[in-house]
Amino acid sequence: MTSGDETTGERSENLGLRRTSLEPDLTNTRTTRYGDCFLLCTYNARTLSTYADLHALLAAADRIKFHVIALQETKIKKTDIRQLNNGTFVIRGEKVRHEISAA
Repeated sequence: MTSGDETTGERSENLGLRRTSLEPDLTNTRTTRYGDCFLLCTYNARTLSTYADLHALLAAADRIKFHVIALQETKIKKTDIRQLNNGTFVIRGEKVRHEISAA
């Protein structure tokens, strides 16, 4: 998938899910039952080290229905918290190491 002049390793069909509204459709009985749900989306993203990679992910996120996207298996060297112009918060952090000590 391209973002500007750069290319990411993801295929567009992996990123481009169809765009839907977060508003419940009251005429559809399947959505009225779950109209007040919290929508969580997860991606296994190898790296978001460049702004082009982040832009490609956010462009794909515009086409899906979610409240929070949890990124897993990402590589980032520093912690970064920012709010974009559209109100989206982007919080990226380093891996937390969990040590298990032998007793």
